[in-house]
Amino acid sequence: MITVQVFDSVTYKEKVQRYQQADVLKIIHNTLGIKQEVDKDSTVLGVEKSLNFFSAKVSAPSNNKSTHTEMPESLLADDESSSINPRLEKLPAANIIELPNLPQSGSVSEGEQSAAPIDPSELNTAPRSKRYHTGWYRQIKGFRMFLDYGLMFGVGDTKNNKMEFGTSLGYQFNPIFYIGAGTVGALSLNKKDHSMPVFINGRVNFMDNYITPYLDLRTGYSVLEGKGFYFSSSVGVSFTKRGKEAFNIGLTYTSQNVKYYEWERGVRFAIREAQHGLGLRITFEF
Repeated sequence: MITVQVFDSVTYKEKVQRYQQADVLKIIHNTLGIKQEVDKDSTVLGVEKSLNFFSAKVSAPSNNKSTHTEMPESLLADDESSSINPRLEKLPAANIIELPNLPQSGSVSEGEQSAAPIDPSELNTAPRSKRYHTGWYRQIKGFRMFLDYGLMFGVGDTKNNKMEFGTSLGYQFNPIFYIGAGTVGALSLNKKDHSMPVFINGRVNFMDNYITPYLDLRTGYSVLEGKGFYFSSSVGVSFTKRGKEAFNIGLTYTSQNVKYYEWERGVRFAIREAQHGLGLRITFEF
């Protein structure tokens, strides 16, 4: 019987383990992989000088006797001797597990330096849905004014060529929709009555871009000389070079119902006409 006392550095306690001689030989043979030479009487012929497997003190069983258990000299290695029994084969190399090189505490890798710090409160929260920008590209919201010049050529049975100068003031809700009111002075080039319609103006830009097609609609009533219903529509392109200013050019259609009076043989009578025209309108907005 062999008693081994082992000191545990973690619990600071001593553990006592007892082994039979046959068990010790079996552990040495199977665990450490030592090939031993055994004679017919199963006597151990030799072991390596130092056995790292046992680092504890080997002593006899604890009893009243002070004598030690007899053990083969091959199991009790001489610490002062440096010779190794040549009849033993060389121990196989121990399997070494390589640990990864961990960065030292406080060191930060290059990738971690560029990463934003993580908020611990966001670790247990559900992922947020993507948010899309809903703003406008052109920031032209607010009060807006239009100044335009047009040249209209009369079409139909009653032709009245006109030169127009107009203005419109209103509110731009966004880069698409505008509504306002204005007036236009239409000067006749055929020696007919002039007109001055007052109208409500609606406008639509089809794109939120610096260059966009547009539709302009005006409807109202003429209050000077050629009195009557007034309608105008214009389709064209708007060019914005900077800020809120823009330059427009478009093809325009106008319709003007007029009522005027003439004298014939001392008799005054009323004449009603529907004057239509096609032309070009140039507009500056700001």
